[in-house]
Amino acid sequence: MTKENVEEVKVVGRRAHLVRVCVVIGVVGLILATSPWWLVGVASILVIDQVSGEPVQGPVWLVLPSGFPKLPEAYDQVANVAERMRAEKVVLIPRVPSRVELLGVVPLGVDLSREELQKRGIPSERIQTLREESTDFWDDVKLISDAVGDQRVAVVVCVGRFESRAARYVLWRVLKPDVFDRVSVAAIRDPRYDETDWWRSRRGWKSLFLGYASLLHAIFLGDPPGWRPMNIEQYEDWAWQYLLAKKG
Repeated sequence: MTKENVEEVKVVGRRAHLVRVCVVIGVVGLILATSPWWLVGVASILVIDQVSGEPVQGPVWLVLPSGFPKLPEAYDQVANVAERMRAEKVVLIPRVPSRVELLGVVPLGVDLSREELQKRGIPSERIQTLREESTDFWDDVKLISDAVGDQRVAVVVCVGRFESRAARYVLWRVLKPDVFDRVSVAAIRDPRYDETDWWRSRRGWKSLFLGYASLLHAIFLGDPPGWRPMNIEQYEDWAWQYLLAKKG
Protein backbone atom coordinates (compact mmCIF):
# COMPACT_ATOMS: atom_id res chain seq x y z
CA MET A 1 0.00 0.00 0.00
CA THR A 2 1.38 3.33 -1.04
CA LYS A 3 1.79 6.33 1.21
CA GLU A 4 -1.07 8.09 -0.58
CA ASN A 5 -3.39 5.15 0.05
CA VAL A 6 -2.50 5.08 3.75
CA GLU A 7 -3.29 8.79 4.07
CA GLU A 8 -6.58 8.29 2.24
CA VAL A 9 -7.55 5.45 4.60
CA LYS A 10 -6.77 7.68 7.59
CA VAL A 11 -8.90 10.50 6.20
CA VAL A 12 -11.81 8.12 5.56
CA GLY A 13 -11.45 6.72 9.07
CA ARG A 14 -11.53 10.19 10.62
CA ARG A 15 -14.59 11.09 8.59
CA ALA A 16 -16.36 7.90 9.65
CA HIS A 17 -15.54 8.61 13.31
CA LEU A 18 -16.85 12.17 12.98
CA VAL A 19 -20.06 10.87 11.41
CA ARG A 20 -20.53 8.39 14.27
CA VAL A 21 -19.98 11.15 16.85
CA CYS A 22 -22.49 13.42 15.11
CA VAL A 23 -25.05 10.61 14.94
CA VAL A 24 -24.66 9.86 18.65
CA ILE A 25 -24.95 13.55 19.56
CA GLY A 26 -28.01 13.89 17.33
CA VAL A 27 -29.69 10.83 18.88
CA VAL A 28 -28.96 12.01 22.42
CA GLY A 29 -30.20 15.51 21.55
CA LEU A 30 -33.39 14.09 20.03
CA ILE A 31 -34.03 11.97 23.13
CA LEU A 32 -33.49 14.94 25.43
CA ALA A 33 -35.62 17.23 23.26
CA THR A 34 -38.54 14.79 23.17
CA SER A 35 -38.31 13.48 26.75
CA PRO A 36 -40.04 15.81 29.22
CA TRP A 37 -38.49 14.41 32.39
CA TRP A 38 -35.35 16.56 32.23
CA LEU A 39 -37.28 19.62 31.06
CA VAL A 40 -39.58 19.23 34.05
CA GLY A 41 -36.52 18.93 36.29
CA VAL A 42 -34.95 22.11 34.92
CA ALA A 43 -38.08 24.09 35.81
CA SER A 44 -38.71 22.31 39.12
CA ILE A 45 -35.47 23.75 40.49
CA LEU A 46 -37.14 27.18 40.42
CA VAL A 47 -40.23 26.08 42.33
CA ILE A 48 -40.77 26.03 46.08
CA ASP A 49 -44.24 25.94 47.64
CA GLN A 50 -44.40 26.10 51.43
CA VAL A 51 -48.15 26.28 52.06
CA SER A 52 -49.25 22.81 51.04
CA GLY A 53 -49.64 21.61 54.64
CA GLU A 54 -51.95 22.51 57.52
CA PRO A 55 -52.58 26.16 58.47
CA VAL A 56 -50.19 27.63 61.00
CA GLN A 57 -51.22 28.68 64.48
CA GLY A 58 -51.90 32.34 65.15
CA PRO A 59 -52.72 35.27 62.85
CA VAL A 60 -51.71 34.96 59.21
CA TRP A 61 -51.15 37.72 56.65
CA LEU A 62 -51.34 36.95 52.96
CA VAL A 63 -49.16 39.29 50.86
CA LEU A 64 -49.52 40.04 47.15
CA PRO A 65 -46.26 41.65 45.93
CA SER A 66 -46.29 44.55 43.50
CA GLY A 67 -45.47 42.28 40.55
CA PHE A 68 -48.19 39.73 41.27
CA PRO A 69 -49.64 38.35 37.97
CA LYS A 70 -53.01 40.00 37.29
CA LEU A 71 -54.78 36.86 36.04
CA PRO A 72 -58.23 35.61 37.13
CA GLU A 73 -56.89 32.10 37.78
CA ALA A 74 -54.11 33.55 39.96
CA TYR A 75 -56.68 35.35 42.13
CA ASP A 76 -58.65 32.10 42.39
CA GLN A 77 -55.58 30.44 43.89
CA VAL A 78 -54.96 33.37 46.25
CA ALA A 79 -58.52 33.14 47.54
CA ASN A 80 -58.03 29.40 48.05
CA VAL A 81 -54.77 29.95 49.97
CA ALA A 82 -56.42 32.67 52.08
CA GLU A 83 -59.22 30.30 53.05
CA ARG A 84 -56.91 27.34 53.67
CA MET A 85 -54.47 29.36 55.78
CA ARG A 86 -57.32 31.26 57.52
CA ALA A 87 -55.66 34.55 56.66
CA GLU A 88 -56.53 37.44 58.92
CA LYS A 89 -55.93 39.91 56.10
CA VAL A 90 -54.54 40.24 52.60
CA VAL A 91 -51.84 42.89 52.14
CA LEU A 92 -51.42 44.52 48.72
CA ILE A 93 -48.14 46.21 47.82
CA PRO A 94 -48.57 48.97 45.20
CA ARG A 95 -46.10 49.28 42.37
CA VAL A 96 -44.91 52.70 41.20
CA PRO A 97 -47.63 53.58 38.67
CA SER A 98 -46.87 53.49 34.98
CA ARG A 99 -47.71 56.48 32.81
CA VAL A 100 -50.83 54.81 31.43
CA GLU A 101 -52.00 54.19 35.00
CA LEU A 102 -51.29 57.78 35.99
CA LEU A 103 -53.30 58.98 32.99
CA GLY A 104 -56.21 56.72 33.96
CA VAL A 105 -56.03 54.60 30.81
CA VAL A 106 -55.84 51.42 32.90
CA PRO A 107 -56.67 50.92 36.60
CA LEU A 108 -53.97 50.77 39.22
CA GLY A 109 -52.77 47.25 39.94
CA VAL A 110 -53.80 47.37 43.61
CA ASP A 111 -57.30 48.57 42.67
CA LEU A 112 -57.66 45.66 40.26
CA SER A 113 -56.40 43.21 42.89
CA ARG A 114 -58.81 44.54 45.51
CA GLU A 115 -61.74 44.22 43.11
CA GLU A 116 -60.79 40.67 42.09
CA LEU A 117 -60.35 39.52 45.68
CA GLN A 118 -63.70 40.98 46.70
CA LYS A 119 -65.34 39.09 43.84
CA ARG A 120 -63.95 35.92 45.42
CA GLY A 121 -65.47 36.52 48.82
CA ILE A 122 -62.69 38.35 50.66
CA PRO A 123 -64.33 41.37 52.36
CA SER A 124 -62.89 44.84 51.86
CA GLU A 125 -62.05 45.29 55.54
CA ARG A 126 -59.66 42.32 55.32
CA ILE A 127 -57.75 43.83 52.39
CA GLN A 128 -55.02 46.35 53.25
CA THR A 129 -53.04 48.41 50.74
CA LEU A 130 -49.66 49.67 51.91
CA ARG A 131 -48.94 53.37 51.45
CA GLU A 132 -45.40 53.03 50.16
CA GLU A 133 -44.88 52.10 46.50
CA SER A 134 -42.42 49.52 45.22
CA THR A 135 -40.30 49.10 42.11
CA ASP A 136 -39.37 45.41 42.47
CA PHE A 137 -39.52 42.41 44.77
CA TRP A 138 -36.55 43.63 46.83
CA ASP A 139 -38.57 46.74 47.69
CA ASP A 140 -41.58 44.53 48.40
CA VAL A 141 -39.68 42.55 51.02
CA LYS A 142 -38.43 45.70 52.74
CA LEU A 143 -42.02 46.97 52.91
CA ILE A 144 -43.15 43.60 54.29
CA SER A 145 -40.49 43.88 56.99
CA ASP A 146 -41.65 47.39 57.91
CA ALA A 147 -45.31 46.36 57.96
CA VAL A 148 -44.72 43.32 60.16
CA GLY A 149 -42.43 45.12 62.60
CA ASP A 150 -42.58 43.43 66.00
CA GLN A 151 -45.97 41.82 65.40
CA ARG A 152 -45.99 38.06 65.93
CA VAL A 153 -47.76 37.13 62.71
CA ALA A 154 -47.10 34.49 60.08
CA VAL A 155 -46.75 35.84 56.55
CA VAL A 156 -47.50 34.03 53.29
CA VAL A 157 -46.08 35.73 50.19
CA CYS A 158 -47.82 34.80 46.92
CA VAL A 159 -45.52 34.81 43.89
CA GLY A 160 -45.38 33.25 40.44
CA ARG A 161 -44.35 29.62 40.40
CA PHE A 162 -41.07 30.12 38.52
CA GLU A 163 -40.22 33.08 40.77
CA SER A 164 -40.76 31.27 44.06
CA ARG A 165 -37.24 30.02 44.84
CA ALA A 166 -35.67 33.35 43.93
CA ALA A 167 -38.27 35.04 46.15
CA ARG A 168 -37.26 32.76 49.02
CA TYR A 169 -33.62 33.80 48.63
CA VAL A 170 -34.56 37.49 48.59
CA LEU A 171 -36.63 37.03 51.76
CA TRP A 172 -33.68 35.28 53.40
CA ARG A 173 -31.28 38.08 52.40
CA VAL A 174 -33.47 41.00 53.48
CA LEU A 175 -35.48 39.89 56.51
CA LYS A 176 -34.22 39.49 60.05
CA PRO A 177 -33.91 35.82 61.06
CA ASP A 178 -36.83 35.93 63.51
CA VAL A 179 -39.09 37.43 60.80
CA PHE A 180 -37.80 35.14 58.05
CA ASP A 181 -38.70 32.08 60.13
CA ARG A 182 -42.35 33.20 60.07
CA VAL A 183 -42.54 33.85 56.33
CA SER A 184 -43.62 31.25 53.76
CA VAL A 185 -43.86 31.34 49.98
CA ALA A 186 -46.97 30.29 48.06
CA ALA A 187 -46.14 29.36 44.45
CA ILE A 188 -49.06 30.52 42.30
CA ARG A 189 -49.51 28.52 39.11
CA ASP A 190 -49.82 30.34 35.78
CA PRO A 191 -52.76 28.81 33.86
CA ARG A 192 -50.85 29.09 30.58
CA TYR A 193 -47.88 26.90 31.57
CA ASP A 194 -46.08 25.30 34.50
CA GLU A 195 -43.03 23.08 35.03
CA THR A 196 -44.70 20.19 33.14
CA ASP A 197 -45.12 22.00 29.81
CA TRP A 198 -43.24 25.32 29.87
CA TRP A 199 -41.20 24.49 26.74
CA ARG A 200 -44.31 24.51 24.56
CA SER A 201 -44.81 28.27 24.71
CA ARG A 202 -42.66 31.35 24.24
CA ARG A 203 -44.05 32.76 27.48
CA GLY A 204 -42.87 29.66 29.32
CA TRP A 205 -39.32 30.01 27.94
CA LYS A 206 -39.24 33.66 28.93
CA SER A 207 -40.50 32.90 32.43
CA LEU A 208 -37.91 30.15 32.88
CA PHE A 209 -35.09 32.46 31.78
CA LEU A 210 -36.24 35.28 34.06
CA GLY A 211 -36.67 32.83 36.95
CA TYR A 212 -33.07 31.64 36.67
CA ALA A 213 -31.79 35.19 36.17
CA SER A 214 -33.59 36.33 39.34
CA LEU A 215 -32.38 33.31 41.30
CA LEU A 216 -28.73 33.74 40.31
CA HIS A 217 -28.93 37.48 40.98
CA ALA A 218 -30.39 36.87 44.45
CA ILE A 219 -27.72 34.28 45.28
CA PHE A 220 -24.61 36.02 43.97
CA LEU A 221 -25.31 39.75 43.69
CA GLY A 222 -27.97 40.72 46.21
CA ASP A 223 -30.04 43.88 46.29
CA PRO A 224 -29.80 45.79 42.98
CA PRO A 225 -29.20 49.54 43.06
CA GLY A 226 -32.36 51.56 43.63
CA TRP A 227 -34.25 52.94 40.65
CA ARG A 228 -37.60 54.66 40.39
CA PRO A 229 -39.35 55.60 37.16
CA MET A 230 -40.39 59.21 36.61
CA ASN A 231 -43.88 60.24 37.62
CA ILE A 232 -46.01 62.20 35.18
CA GLU A 233 -44.85 65.59 36.47
CA GLN A 234 -41.19 64.61 36.21
CA TYR A 235 -41.75 63.22 32.74
CA GLU A 236 -43.46 66.43 31.55
CA ASP A 237 -40.65 68.52 33.03
CA TRP A 238 -38.03 66.37 31.31
CA ALA A 239 -39.89 66.59 27.97
CA TRP A 240 -40.16 70.38 28.30
CA GLN A 241 -36.45 70.75 29.08
CA TYR A 242 -35.63 68.49 26.13
CA LEU A 243 -37.72 70.58 23.71
CA LEU A 244 -36.16 73.80 24.99
CA ALA A 245 -32.69 72.35 24.54
CA LYS A 246 -33.47 71.33 20.97
CA LYS A 247 -34.80 74.80 20.09
CA GLY A 248 -31.79 76.43 21.65
